[in-house]
Amino acid sequence: MAVQGSCYVIVSPDPTKSTLGIDDGVAGRYFFIKFGDGAVAGTTRYSTNNPSYWQVQNNNCFSGYQYTHGITGSNDTKIGISLQTTILQRTRAAGGMGLTRVGDTEWFEIRQPAGHPNILDLGTDLSNMLAGFSTADLGWINRVPNPRTTANAWMTNRVNRWTNVGHI
Repeated sequence: MAVQGSCYVIVSPDPTKSTLGIDDGVAGRYFFIKFGDGAVAGTTRYSTNNPSYWQVQNNNCFSGYQYTHGITGSNDTKIGISLQTTILQRTRAAGGMGLTRVGDTEWFEIRQPAGHPNILDLGTDLSNMLAGFSTADLGWINRVPNPRTTANAWMTNRVNRWTNVGHI
């Protein structure tokens, strides 16, 4: 029997409060982004290293290993890893947004794509994604026979936005 689950996304700094992101003084401005499984962490878990962040939980997904891994294609992945691999790693592989994994963590740096230098557009797009994430159907609402179908549609839309510079 299918069990309802939850997942989350966190962007640091909060793009509504720090619209220009972080400036590393070398390669330009960026934000950090992370997808995960389960409920969002308490406010103190990320506040030490991220004084400004926006985290959003989504309860419109399945619990357990119901999703497709965006790189290997295996159908035995939790939603957080599916979101990470499908959106972040596929976007990076397609040469869209400047995405760099932060060490051996689940965090990525996300930069404005080359040829589109306005960081405000990236901040706005991240804000819009966060604002709609809690209600996005990741398979649970429509109860499609295969939860991957609805979730992959939402993820593919995000990949398409982030790999087509004209849509940012």
